[in-house]
Amino acid sequence: MKKNKFTKGRQIISLNDLLFILENGLWVYWNDSPRHPSILWHMQLGTLKDAIKAGILYVALEELP
Repeated sequence: MKKNKFTKGRQIISLNDLLFILENGLWVYWNDSPRHPSILWHMQLGTLKDAIKAGILYVALEELP
């Protein structure tokens, strides 16, 4: 049985980039775990900005069966 149905995509490089991803309902990888968009919507802006600077946010891509 597979653990995750997502794989890491490209790195998120700006707040505008992250906003576009979240508005489209895409999941985001935070380090090595996928996060639902609603989790990131409820985070503080400073936390998200720091995560982008640290290079730990990636687009989560759904794997095909």
